[in-house]
Amino acid sequence: ALAKLEHKLMRLSLQQGQLAKNTNAKLHLDDLHIDTLALTDDNVQPLHIQSKLASLNEKLVHQINQLDALEKILNHTHIDEEQHVAGRPINKGWLSSYYGMRDDPFTQQPAMHKGIDFAGTEGDQVIATAAGVVTWSGERYGYGNLIEIDHGNGLVTRYGHNKELTASVGEVVTKGQQIALIGNTGRSTGAHVHYEIIKNGTQIDPLPYVYRQ
Repeated sequence: ALAKLEHKLMRLSLQQGQLAKNTNAKLHLDDLHIDTLALTDDNVQPLHIQSKLASLNEKLVHQINQLDALEKILNHTHIDEEQHVAGRPINKGWLSSYYGMRDDPFTQQPAMHKGIDFAGTEGDQVIATAAGVVTWSGERYGYGNLIEIDHGNGLVTRYGHNKELTASVGEVVTKGQQIALIGNTGRSTGAHVHYEIIKNGTQIDPLPYVYRQ
């Protein structure tokens, strides 16, 4: 059983790598590396076989999801639910600020707010609202620690002010996957995630997508 799982995982890794190579996409496959020596029958103790199987199965499922997401993005199958940008970028929290003109919390002057804010508890999960490829993972002026995901078809989502970033540039993420932890970095007055949707280069109101089915 271990050998079969290992073989499937390696084949998927090669397939994913070839797919990325053919499309100039950069993928992070280090976390999917399998130590074949550690998995040989001679080296695996009977008491550890179950845990090894569980670990391999978890990696296998994750890689299958990544490969499926990448194929959908490259094939522009935007009607697929995985790439359908919808829902909230958090599991817990509340909508605290809307898109549009508002008084800037720092200057108290009217200013355009180009996204919506979801307040929450620092350290809680920030999740991707659709499958895509991470195109930015790092600090950006005003946004603090920012994640940006390209979903294809001109749609990009941004998640700002994070405490910690858990997805890397070039990584294929799936819908609902954790990409960061809620924080208070950058131009921020409290723990929240600033959520933007960019369509063909322009920020639009994310609210219709939040309530989208």
